[in-house]
Amino acid sequence: MVVASRWPDADGVVVHAPPEEPVPWPASVTFTADARSALRLGTMAMPARVEVRMFSAVDNHSGVPTDAGTTHECQTLVQQGGACTSARDGSTVLVLLPHELAPYLVVYVEWYVPVEMRTPTQEDVDTRSVSYGFHLAMQSHCSSERLAQLAATESLLDPPDPFTSNPRKEGPC
Repeated sequence: MVVASRWPDADGVVVHAPPEEPVPWPASVTFTADARSALRLGTMAMPARVEVRMFSAVDNHSGVPTDAGTTHECQTLVQQGGACTSARDGSTVLVLLPHELAPYLVVYVEWYVPVEMRTPTQEDVDTRSVSYGFHLAMQSHCSSERLAQLAATESLLDPPDPFTSNPRKEGPC
């Protein structure tokens, strides 16, 4: 689910879409707590910045996190990080998440836009970004067959290429 974005509209004008309240968290996605989780970004464009924020709970009415949470900067080509990393994986970008996750996850992804690809009316807007929200339900064990099936058929996150299309307003979660 897209929580917030800084993305061009159909006319090429970059629009800032802040988070809405109440935050419409998606239904929970079950994952295996003892396996390393990853997100596959459906783009070849390597992000300049990836940040993972985790929260233990959200307010039932507003959907806003009730705690300060934990923030992890992910390793990219231009950013140092330790708990998570991102790398090209064929025609996509794979983000390996931290080993320990909380029930509410916001993944912020930012791409640098080269000067020649910026719109003439907004030459100073040098990045595009999207924040994705996930509600996770942890389980302690999952069969290796089920994990292989999920890896082969599903992705928690499959956003479009940031240079050719607009982000989806809803995800498979």
